[in-house]
Amino acid sequence: MSDKIENTRFELRYRELQEYLSIHYPDAQLDTEHTLGGPFELHFDLGGDLAAGSIERIHQASERALKLFVSCFPDKAHPIWFLNYGYSFSTTNLENQHFFETLFEPGKAAQFYQAIHTVNTRYETIDEFGNECPETAETRITIGLLPLQDIHFLDLLFAILNADKGFQEGLDGRTYFIDPRTHVAFMINEDRTCVIWSKAASDLHAIYKRFQNWIKPYHLAEAKHYFNLT
Repeated sequence: MSDKIENTRFELRYRELQEYLSIHYPDAQLDTEHTLGGPFELHFDLGGDLAAGSIERIHQASERALKLFVSCFPDKAHPIWFLNYGYSFSTTNLENQHFFETLFEPGKAAQFYQAIHTVNTRYETIDEFGNECPETAETRITIGLLPLQDIHFLDLLFAILNADKGFQEGLDGRTYFIDPRTHVAFMINEDRTCVIWSKAASDLHAIYKRFQNWIKPYHLAEAKHYFNLT
């Protein structure tokens, strides 16, 4: 963890999530975001062929994301992990923080862990001795554990997908939802990309069958291989 922690009131959440990941996804480290993932992944294109940057594309992406999201997490009463990496620190602004809180039932976001961390990016750089090493960046990590029924998930998904376009207020960075009971995870970002993963291919089969037409072409062969379709 970074020594630049701002808010340690709910620091236990960070440790709990890392402990969960260490058990079920041993390669995953919260301070190295690109390690989050699973042995079986489905990569979806939410925007499709609609014009890049258009409000129509954002709405289509939101509708697709909602269908995938509900398929991943059908039990609204069961708690799931919420994890966001905010690289622009948008929630440091009180106005943006208030908007973030409206994406959940009243009082729920106030119980989240939220702090600035120095994390390893997915890129490499050269250190002072000429050696390759991970590039680092500061990001605001936000973590919560709450039932789906306490998340205004349609508004939340739109806020994520709209973040870089500004049609409405947005939530920047990458956002993850993880079910600690089924171990199914869902990642979405403002690039209109969605990745769903699990420990077992069987957990994803129904989602694959229903939404395979949304899978990015260069990931389709891999997805078929999971289910012995090649």
